[in-house]
Amino acid sequence: MGYRYRGVSRVTEKIKPKTLLIAAIAAFSLYIFYTATLSITGWLTRASSLETVLNETQNTLQRTNAERDRCETILVTVNKTLAYCEAERKSGETAFASCKAKTDELSTMLSTCETQTKATAGKLVSVQNDYELLVRSSVKDVCCRPGIEVAEWNISAGKIVCVGSSSINCTSGEVSFASSS
Repeated sequence: MGYRYRGVSRVTEKIKPKTLLIAAIAAFSLYIFYTATLSITGWLTRASSLETVLNETQNTLQRTNAERDRCETILVTVNKTLAYCEAERKSGETAFASCKAKTDELSTMLSTCETQTKATAGKLVSVQNDYELLVRSSVKDVCCRPGIEVAEWNISAGKIVCVGSSSINCTSGEVSFASSS
């Protein structure tokens, strides 16, 4: 004989619509509550994350402001130094221009002086030659006498004197000047 198990069959009662409605409202309420809880938890987590980001941003902003203030202080110092250097440069340029003008003026004066010196040197040679000619002819007439072959002479107080360290050959008229004349 074969035994077959048959479970006890329960007869399910008919579920009343009111009970079904309450169960549906409860399930819907649980779903809404679960969704709202997830949304609120996500929002709170995001708000906390945003608050952390905000705090980090504020800290970065404070550091940036401090760095900006430091840079502005450095910039003011650099601008003052630059203004001082610019004034010194302009002063140096003015001094250089003045020095250059003075150098140009002195250079022109030197050139003029050199030209005048050359002209004067030429005149001096001519005057010395004329002086020597005058002295030769005058000394011979003043100091040479018959019977004197060589006469000594010198110029003292603008006059020819027949005594001194220079000499004249009375025959040829050749004059030798002493170095101290």
